[in-house]
Amino acid sequence: MADENNFTFVSKNGKSQIVLGHSNINTNRISIDVDAKISGDVEPISFSANFLKEILVANKEASDATLNISTQGLSHIHFEIDQYVSDYYLVEIQS
Repeated sequence: MADENNFTFVSKNGKSQIVLGHSNINTNRISIDVDAKISGDVEPISFSANFLKEILVANKEASDATLNISTQGLSHIHFEIDQYVSDYYLVEIQS
C-alpha cells in the first residue's frame, strides 16, 4: 500500500493492531496484530508511515527495538545497535 502516508494504532477489547489504510469507511487496509501493554481501549492514533519507514531503514541493523505510543499523541521508538542507542519521536497526525 504505497499510497498510504500514515499508520494507525488501534486497541479495542484487548486486541491491539497497527493499521495501514485506517478509515471509518470501508477501504483497503492492512492490519497487523501487535503485543501491547495497555489498560482499556485506545482510540485510533495516527502517525507518519513515511517517517517510520525512514527510521526503520536507518536502523535495520538493530538487535532490539521498542515502539511506545502515548494516548496523548506521542510515539517513541527505541533501537539498540551494538553499543549504540537510538531514540526517535513521532507526533500524532491530526486528521
